[in-house]
Amino acid sequence: MTNLESELAFFRIKVAQRFAETISAGHGLPEHAIREEVLHGPFTQLTADDLEHLIRELEQNFTTTQKRGVSISSDYRPWLASKSNEIDWYYWDRLRRFYLEGNVLPAPVVATLDVVTNEILDYSGDPNDQGEWRRRGMVMGHVQSGKTTNYSALICKAADAGYKVVILLAGITNSLRAQT
Repeated sequence: MTNLESELAFFRIKVAQRFAETISAGHGLPEHAIREEVLHGPFTQLTADDLEHLIRELEQNFTTTQKRGVSISSDYRPWLASKSNEIDWYYWDRLRRFYLEGNVLPAPVVATLDVVTNEILDYSGDPNDQGEWRRRGMVMGHVQSGKTTNYSALICKAADAGYKVVILLAGITNSLRAQT
């Protein structure tokens, strides 16, 4: 199979530009939109297998979604909105760039991830508050549902916000701990 990275990059930009309003509104792409873009694109020298590979990759890129979870909290005092502009989001910015520029996650998924992890960080409490306070959290989800992605982003944001210690408890299965 041909290396199709440059062709994929071309079509990612083209599809994102052409359907920007649809994507930003949270609507799916029109049926067969990606197929039409690829088949009518400028890369006429590609084989039928290469074109199908491009279509599959692009469909995966533009149809992967992440829904917001549910939070349960008590004794919650919002803090993040008032201090967000003061925080240097160094680690989160690097991870976000990795997800987007490395084509690891589609832009709408990264946008949802940003909102969700801000909400969780806000629930966690301001790390600069004086006195005693305790917050605990737990993440639950199906296999391959984005738990690792979410806590990776949250850990980056927690470090950026000033948390000094982050404890990640992994399971007892070696293969899952290695993945983490």
